This record gives sequence, structure tokens and C-alpha cells, in this order.
Amino acid sequence: MGKLLDRQSRAPTIPPLVEGDRLTLDEYWRRYEADEEVVRAELIDGVVYVNARRAFANGQEAIASPISGEDHGDPLSLIQGWLAYYSAYTPGVVSSSSFSVRMSERTAPEPDAVLRIRPAFQEPSTVARSSSLDQLPELVVEVANSSAKRDLGPKFLAYQAVGIEEYIVWQTVSGIIDWFVLMQSKYEPLKADAEGILRSPTFPGLWLDGAAIRESDMAKVFEVLNLGLASTEHVAFAAKLRANAAKK
Repeated sequence: MGKLLDRQSRAPTIPPLVEGDRLTLDEYWRRYEADEEVVRAELIDGVVYVNARRAFANGQEAIASPISGEDHGDPLSLIQGWLAYYSAYTPGVVSSSSFSVRMSERTAPEPDAVLRIRPAFQEPSTVARSSSLDQLPELVVEVANSSAKRDLGPKFLAYQAVGIEEYIVWQTVSGIIDWFVLMQSKYEPLKADAEGILRSPTFPGLWLDGAAIRESDMAKVFEVLNLGLASTEHVAFAAKLRANAAKK
């Protein structure tokens, strides 16, 4: 997670990356790459957020602000397993853990998990992207314990602005799972069906039993997901992705 730690020391002419700085994407990237103390950081609507730093004490390295297992690491593993299982049975769909995504000239976050469709399996897009920006994932997940205010505030607005189609925030302290879908450029909450199952409109067959994943009952999570993968909607979606790839 985050960036590699074996970089050269920061050149004296490049300022450090500081929480709260307002920077352009190019300047943020320049400082992030050069600052050997910063392990994880994000640029959200032009504002810098530093998530973890390297520090040295008595000649040994330590990383400040360690990630909690119970409130972050464990739930994130469950989410990543759910997304990876779906991608394994859906052609052209890839799930990934945290990495930097240059989404716009003002936003380069490090989401906890993403689901995206490989370009070769997508329909031709009429939206031109700058060569300095990355492919936008269709779905982003943030596991929020201490970061809930940011994830439901600046990140929510930034993801909405750049056009992330679906955004999930799991507040692990309260247990609330918010799933938002972009509709007419605005996020709207996704409602569960009569059985309490959340169904992705962007990724047909991506079904989630929120109660089961909160209880770490992955057998039930996969049972429900298997129903989604066997649905006529998912079969049609997989066929469409294969057809798109065959055209290229």
C-alpha cells in the first residue's frame, strides 16, 4: 500500500509535502515522489492530506499512525475478497487495493479498493482524458474509521465531481455501509432490495449482503454473490464485455 520506500532522499530544492497545502496536481506529484518521509498521501480537490509518514528513532524506522486491524485492516480484507471474487468471474473486470489514482487536475486519492473495467473491454468513449491522468475506476470503496469525515465530505464531493459511477463508504465504528450511485451528476443512495441485498447497477451481479459482511460471515457474502453471478443480468453483462473486446 502507498508508495515505495526505497527512494532517494528529497532534493533540497523540492519542498516537503505538508498536510493542508493547496497544490496543483503536478506540484503535488513532484513533492510526493521526492519526500522520503511521506508513505501515503492524497490530493483531494487541490488540498493535501498526509495519511502516514516514516520516522526514525534510535536508528530504526517507524511509521506513524499505524493502521488498525479490527477497524480498518480486517474489514478492508473482506471488501477486497468480495470484489476479487466478482472480478474472477467477470471478463475484463479488475479489482485492486490501495494505489494512487490521478483522477483530475485537482484530485489524486489513494482509495482503499477499486473495481474497474479494462479499456479493451469497454465501449468506445467520447470523453478525452489528459495523458497525465489515469483511467477512472467505475467503483471506489473507502473503509472509514477515523477518516469518515473526509470520506463522506471532501472525497465524496471529489469523486462525484470527476464522475466515479459508484462509491461505497463502510464506517466500521458505526457499522454503516453507504453505497452511492451517480445519477445526473449527483450521488444518490443505493437502496437494498426486500431481502436486504445491495445490487450494483454498474456491475450487474455484484450483490452484497451488508449484514453478513458486517458480521464477517464471508460464507454468506459469497453465497449471495454467487446468486448475483448466476443472474441473467450478469450473464448478459459478461457477454457484452466479451463482445466489446472482440471488436478491438
